[in-house]
Amino acid sequence: AIWMMPTYAAYGGWPSSGEIDIMESRGNSNLNYTTADGEPIGVDHVGSTLHFGSNYFYNGFMKTTVAKRLKDGRTFADDYHRYSVEWTEDYIKCFVDDEMTLNVEPDEGGFWKFGEFEKNNMVNPWRYASKMAPFDQEFYIILNLAVGGMNYFDDSNIGPRPKPWTGADKTAFWRAKEEWYPTWNPFENDGEDAALKINYVKVWKLKP
Repeated sequence: AIWMMPTYAAYGGWPSSGEIDIMESRGNSNLNYTTADGEPIGVDHVGSTLHFGSNYFYNGFMKTTVAKRLKDGRTFADDYHRYSVEWTEDYIKCFVDDEMTLNVEPDEGGFWKFGEFEKNNMVNPWRYASKMAPFDQEFYIILNLAVGGMNYFDDSNIGPRPKPWTGADKTAFWRAKEEWYPTWNPFENDGEDAALKINYVKVWKLKP
């Protein structure tokens, strides 16, 4: 994943201070799975999301979650790809290989109105801030590789072999190592086929 988190969490705990997921993807080329609804979730799929809300239970991410899928047997593991975010005082846009996949431009009601949180009779944590709050503060970039868990590999996913662990049981995941570890082809090409490879990271300031 390539994502961004607030440096100072100016508006409180997650997700009140925001999160920008520039790119999230699954990297195992043998992970030819789909959701229960038939949606592919393998290496031909990447997603972008903004997380924002008054508290953990009220997160507007569903309004900003998008996905891009490759066709004709191509995958995001075949070559390098360019994932980017353009972030200004008026909008946040995400791109995959220069193709815009997400465009969020809140009006003067800001992300509170955009997320329709006023329906829940809660206090707006951004009521004294700009329309881009919580995305009007300093963020830092994270690049990470995660394994196991439930959030991105649900028990209901359908694939060529049963998921070798259930739920979020970390010990079950490790006990099943002999089943999932070989699917990463760790001994082929000196392990390069299983590596998270990064060509470059660049940041530009749009305004002086």
